[in-house]
Amino acid sequence: MKYSTFLITAFLCTASIAVSAQGPGEDNSTSVGATSSTGYSQSSGTNTASGKTYTSTNADENAVQVTGGTFTMTSCTVNKTGGNTSNSDGSSFYGINSAVYSAGSGTIVNMTGGTITTNAIGANSVIAYNSGTVNISDVTINNTANLSRGIHATYKGVINAKNLTITTAGSNSSVVATDRGGGTVTVDGGTYVTTGTDCAILYSTGTITASNASGSSAKGEVGVIEGDNAIIINNCDFTAGSSERGLMILQSGSGDSEGYNGKITINKSKITLTDTNAPLLEVPTNITGTLTLKDVTLTVPSGVLMKVDYNTRWTTNGGTGNLILSTASKATYTGSVVADKYGKANVTVGGGVTWNGAMNNTNVAASSKVTVSGTWNLTADSYVDELVINTGGVVNKNGHTLTAKKTTTATSS
Repeated sequence: MKYSTFLITAFLCTASIAVSAQGPGEDNSTSVGATSSTGYSQSSGTNTASGKTYTSTNADENAVQVTGGTFTMTSCTVNKTGGNTSNSDGSSFYGINSAVYSAGSGTIVNMTGGTITTNAIGANSVIAYNSGTVNISDVTINNTANLSRGIHATYKGVINAKNLTITTAGSNSSVVATDRGGGTVTVDGGTYVTTGTDCAILYSTGTITASNASGSSAKGEVGVIEGDNAIIINNCDFTAGSSERGLMILQSGSGDSEGYNGKITINKSKITLTDTNAPLLEVPTNITGTLTLKDVTLTVPSGVLMKVDYNTRWTTNGGTGNLILSTASKATYTGSVVADKYGKANVTVGGGVTWNGAMNNTNVAASSKVTVSGTWNLTADSYVDELVINTGGVVNKNGHTLTAKKTTTATSS
């Protein structure tokens, strides 16, 4: 998770520890440090605990560390309240210094009820690493320090979460996240809030699905994707306070993710942006980013649905942004699409959809295309390289100029 972690890495990466040399997919859990003497450790078997308290106050310790078998907690308290990580990659990628840690294929941690609290740099509350699994429900999670995510999966870890209440406050502490090696996180219900800088509600280098949930990021995005990965949002109510964007799809080049085809799909949800300058989606690097909206209620004060640009925070340009507007019956989306001289922008207006907006109003995009099966109401002059009007498609210029280098209609031969 490196879209800004590099700002902190120099501070945190002091002594080299064994876990920093670990390769992808390798379970090196014995290198993450001993479990706290007041914590819990398990390498095999099936065990349960009810009403127990597990704590860790030392660096590079996990309060609950399970590397084999199944461990089930009911109404337990897990505290990681001291001991900063000695290696930021170790905590972000491999799970050192966490409150609850599950690692290895076939390893399962179940947790129902109770609380998890962390107050140390690099202290993720829950991590599933190296194909480990965590099933967690009805738990309250509170993280206050930097580099401390709520629930976090890496190297094909799996987390199934239901009705959680998670709050993070430190920088680089996204609420629901995956990191190097990818992972799968499924969230159903609950509230997910972050007040830290460079924190998204959902940060994906794998696959994150959120359903029936609410949440906010006071200073960050609703969702961020690195690489060839996905975020799916169903029936959620999320708010973003970032001044830069509400959603982002990028390839940072950090090595945390592979591929160049990120996809965000939002269904029957409410997405609110609070900043007057933030586009709904930014595609700032050389990647193809696709945002599909289906019956989504949007509040976007900037009036920009998608921005494809060269953001010099990263080193590549020439991204492609695809905005797909769809509906099960009828829907209206309002906002324009912009791109700089490096960016390529495409909009698809599905049947039953009304799009009120402009495309490439400044006429500088590397390329632009609009495909209309519903209704496009221009709100400003627009310039496209290609305009496709399918059966049932309508374009209303409303007194504005629409310049298309190529136009294809349903009756065109």
